This record gives sequence, C-alpha cells and structure tokens, in this order.
Amino acid sequence: MKKIYFYMFIILVTLSFSSCAKILSELSTIYVSDKQLNKTLSSIFPISKDYTIAKVDITKGSVKITNENTIEIVSNMDFKVPFFNKQNISFEIAGSPLFDKKNKKIYLQNIEIKKLTVLNNSIEEKVLLNVFSLLTPYLNELFRLKAIYEIPKDTFKRKFLKDIKIVDNKIAISYGI
Repeated sequence: MKKIYFYMFIILVTLSFSSCAKILSELSTIYVSDKQLNKTLSSIFPISKDYTIAKVDITKGSVKITNENTIEIVSNMDFKVPFFNKQNISFEIAGSPLFDKKNKKIYLQNIEIKKLTVLNNSIEEKVLLNVFSLLTPYLNELFRLKAIYEIPKDTFKRKFLKDIKIVDNKIAISYGI
C-alpha cells in the first residue's frame, strides 16, 4: 500500500512541476503585436533622407508580422532622382528582426523589396526597381539606426532580456537569467 501512495505522490509532484514550468515560461515571455509595432513606427515616421543618388521622403507605413521570422512594412514614399520628376511610390519591404541586448531595442535587418508600385505613372517600374536596388543598402542602414520597437524602460524585466523570436505572428520576447 505504501508503494501505491509513493507512486501517486511522485505522479502528483511531477504534474505539479510540469504545470509550474509551463506557467513560468508563459510569465517569462511578452508578446509584441503588429498594433504595438505600428504605434512605435508612428513616432519615427515620416523619414526624410537626402542620398547622393536620390532624395527620399517615407511616410508612415503599416507593419505586418509573419511567421517566417519576417516583419513587413508597407508604406508610401516621395522619391526624387536627378533628371526625373518626383515619384510617388507605394512599396513593401520585408526584413528580419534584430534584437540589440545593450540598447533593448528591436531593429529591422536584411531588408528586401517585396513590391514596388509607381502611383503617378511617370517612370517605368523597371527603372525604379534598378534605382531601388541601389538604395537597399541605405534602407538597411536607415532601419539599423531607427528601432521599430523598444522594450519599455519602466519594467524591471528589461534587465533580464534573453531572446526574441516570432511566434504566432507576434514578436515573443523571452526573459531569463
């Protein structure tokens, strides 16, 4: 009879620890949604930048997080290249999140142009795509300087940040020691 009680006790303890571990892992992760990223991005847009080959004015865009470890931004831009009229462009870029543990900020890296549409039809998209391919390194630099999300400074958990990843179309920020 003592063996039965002992085995029941072991099973009960095992179930308790496994459920506690699951609860602790849930508490040690916060999730950042598209909506929260859009709120952050509204504070950094519009962006104006004068490059050697073009002047770029990017208006506020919208953000979508995909499960492929990708964050997409859809936005409009006024784009002025020498010898051409000002172009109004709609574009979609995608990149992967980069977490800077020191600054507690998330940046966008490895940016690719997914879609490009000329709205005022005054230049061929092929020509614009060539110019945009030259601008891709500048876009990478721009989003390396402008964080798309910052961990709130008023939380004590900020000191224990461990990792980020994308789970269920949200950025999962893990805490640990």
